[in-house]
Amino acid sequence: MEEESKDRDNICKLAIEGSSNGIYVFQDGKFKFVNEALSKISGYSREELKKMNFLDLVHPDYREEIKKWTEQALNGDLSGLPEKHEFEVLMKDGDSAWVQLIPSLVEYEERPAIVGDVVDITERRKAEEREDFLHSLLRHDLRNKAQVVQGYLELMRDFDLNEEAERFLDNAVNALTGGIEIIDKVRTVREVGKEKLGKISIDAVLEDIAVNKKPQASKEGIELEVENFDCDALGGKLLAELFSNLIENSIQHAQCDKIEISGRKTKDECIVTIQDDGKGIPDDIKDEIFDRGFKRGKTGGSGLGLYLVKEIADSYEGSVEVKDSELGGARFDVHLKKA
Repeated sequence: MEEESKDRDNICKLAIEGSSNGIYVFQDGKFKFVNEALSKISGYSREELKKMNFLDLVHPDYREEIKKWTEQALNGDLSGLPEKHEFEVLMKDGDSAWVQLIPSLVEYEERPAIVGDVVDITERRKAEEREDFLHSLLRHDLRNKAQVVQGYLELMRDFDLNEEAERFLDNAVNALTGGIEIIDKVRTVREVGKEKLGKISIDAVLEDIAVNKKPQASKEGIELEVENFDCDALGGKLLAELFSNLIENSIQHAQCDKIEISGRKTKDECIVTIQDDGKGIPDDIKDEIFDRGFKRGKTGGSGLGLYLVKEIADSYEGSVEVKDSELGGARFDVHLKKA
């Protein structure tokens, strides 16, 4: 047994020393142990790290937060503490780096201590910052310019255009409108999973969407009916986007005369049904329509609308399924947790 225990200890030491992640044991305001990887991340030697105040490594913007959760954890109170922490650290050469820390509370020499698992995420953060900048250009600069072009194209309708020119103008406006919609959907994709969730009145969300969508539906000769059912679900602001995309899908692609929105409650769920009397969705593609980029026919749109519906529902720990409608067309059932 003693031999087995020694073997286990040796294996653990080899794993810790060989890890590419920084590993440390923290107690009494000091590092009791640090591995070589943490030394490489920080630029300090292991001996230097053990003599330092650990907060000197933390960027000033994050010191108070890190100090607070460290003291709370060492007092045995883990309530409300995140499993992971991402913050900036100061390296020996004066540069800074971003790290992700996963801490664990353990007993070390019969007293509470923190074992930290540290990963250098600097390159990932730089990539995210570049991506954020590019998306900012896309959402604001490019979208604004596209809307200016759209405005000038609409002004051209005041001129006496021949039939061919009118057709070209319609094609240009439709293409530009589609481009703006793609920009908006890309923004939504980036927001999925980042929302703060809370209690949302489904009736209120559906009523607002109906007010916005009824003129569009009416223009296409479609009757849009909404039935209230008084259910509060767990969700965020993207819930409106979810339902809006489903209704938009029916208006644009179903070739229907009627869209019905209704709901029912179970013990744990609010279930919203959106169905139409249109051409329906063939069984052989029902499993594909929520895939990113899926398009069907000339009116296939961006291929992002139904993908977003599923992604938003999943982020709320809900689900969405497609069936044949009793009206003759397609039916979408959205399952959401009760708040």
